[in-house]
Amino acid sequence: MDYLGNSYSCLSSEQQSHVYQELLKRCHSLDVLRQERVILPNEPLPPGTPTNPSIKIRQYMKSPKHHESIAKRRAVVIACEYGIAESLRNEPLAICIMDCLTGETLITSLVAITQPMLDWRSDIHGIGCAQMNAAIASGQCLPGWKEAREKLFDYIDEETILVGYAIRLPLQLLRVFHAKIIDPQVLATAAIFPKRKPLLAKGRYKSRLPLICKDFLGITLRQGLHWAVGIHDRVENALAAREIALKCIQKPAELENWAQQRRTDFWGTNPTARTVLYDTSYSEQTRTGSLPTQTPTSSASNDKYEAGYKAGFESGFRMGYERGLEKANERQNHMSKTEKNDLGELQCNYQPSTQKLLSFSDDESNSGVPNETASPDEHGETSAAEIGGLLAQLMKDHKIRDMIQRGNLD
Repeated sequence: MDYLGNSYSCLSSEQQSHVYQELLKRCHSLDVLRQERVILPNEPLPPGTPTNPSIKIRQYMKSPKHHESIAKRRAVVIACEYGIAESLRNEPLAICIMDCLTGETLITSLVAITQPMLDWRSDIHGIGCAQMNAAIASGQCLPGWKEAREKLFDYIDEETILVGYAIRLPLQLLRVFHAKIIDPQVLATAAIFPKRKPLLAKGRYKSRLPLICKDFLGITLRQGLHWAVGIHDRVENALAAREIALKCIQKPAELENWAQQRRTDFWGTNPTARTVLYDTSYSEQTRTGSLPTQTPTSSASNDKYEAGYKAGFESGFRMGYERGLEKANERQNHMSKTEKNDLGELQCNYQPSTQKLLSFSDDESNSGVPNETASPDEHGETSAAEIGGLLAQLMKDHKIRDMIQRGNLD
């Protein structure tokens, strides 16, 4: 299989089955994913995750549930290109999705921006405002990152192995929770430094994709056949990530020889570099192949958790109610008698709008906090203070108030 002057592996049906089984064994453990700052549900954001702008956890979704009756791909490669929006968030501009076993390109497309851009990073991937506007006008791009995520979900479910070089970024760009992951960058780096990873001025040591391709695969990326020399091509990046993963599986001796040479070269030029412990375990070794859930370790801790949660919620609910009632009374004290009657009539006819609550929680300008917990079930939730304020308004209706006081309102 040839692309932009390089040849890539084609697997027979028998080879595909063998490679898939080997990929399953090499899915990273949750500890490795945490080290790589992959965002997981029901957990605090990984240390070092940028908090300005904050991560919008409410926008994240888990990969679809696995159903035997719905055919999905067993292993998929993903590659994305992005720019920086005025909000300082990374905005996906292009996506490539590829079957890891067959090498079939499932989709390659530009992705329409959903917010004003600050830096297109055109010098990296060649995508700029003019090209994006032309693609949007002609309908030759996906309408936005949500649609790009839906396209990904057309091909994967929670059991699909997702392969990607520095895969943390594509997952963040598309706001996806996924646990069955293989990052070729992690595979290569772990081969070079299996126990301790060096610390450099810019952080922990990472293997660069063009360098791995040149020294380990014997191919040269970004030769300028489509774009200028050095400009990224998303299909080429996906093919390169796939090829690294395949060669790590199929030719372990070559991987070890290459890693030994890289290790020797590094310590030859960085003899005093500090190192840190680094987990390179696979999910099979740590028995952690699925997304984390909020499950207590014992019934006693479960009781304490529920009691603490209930007390905290009731306390916040009561405070929100009292504050809402106090504000409502203050406003009502300044109203005329006619205005009060009008308000009472409006309250009797008031029906809470689910859409309004959803739009509030999904508001882009509503920033999160640095220690936000990654919970995928926050869609449409509102705070205790808001609920208390709403009930304070409803309590103005004497029928509802009497029902609550009699304890007959569910």
